[in-house]
Amino acid sequence: MKLIRPQKTCENQIMDFKEEFINNDESVIYGSESLEETENYGEWLENIQNNSDEKTLSEDDVLTDVYLGVRNQRVVGIVSVKHDIDESQEYSSHINYSVRPSCRCKGCGTKMVKQALGKAKDIGLEEIQVSIPHDNIGSIKVIEKNNAELVKSVDNSGEQVDVYQLKLE
Repeated sequence: MKLIRPQKTCENQIMDFKEEFINNDESVIYGSESLEETENYGEWLENIQNNSDEKTLSEDDVLTDVYLGVRNQRVVGIVSVKHDIDESQEYSSHINYSVRPSCRCKGCGTKMVKQALGKAKDIGLEEIQVSIPHDNIGSIKVIEKNNAELVKSVDNSGEQVDVYQLKLE
């Protein structure tokens, strides 16, 4: 498993990745910076590239790095690392990710998050926060395998969310 930045040459693989979520009746691809809402790959790619550079970041966005999780030359997941989160929101996350449905329960999420933690450390974060819906057992296992600790549960518009923290060493 390796993390790479999305590029123009990844279009077919990323759109296939997106299609698998749609075919699995999943309306959100966490960590993708709204890939599920876009019809134009070029616009999505430009948006995530702009959001990863302070010079092109819009004032309404947060500096965010997006990576593709690639295994055997296939996109198996996507992960985003936010350089900062809104502290006023108890349920904000530094790291968000998704694993394509056909690759779940195979260790891909755990490996992607581990590498994303390294990226978070590289940009100077000392501690990260990750929020997960209380009923998302798979993601809870992934974050716990990466040594995060549950610090609280909060209500987010009627949905119970578990908030984890992890000190980066």
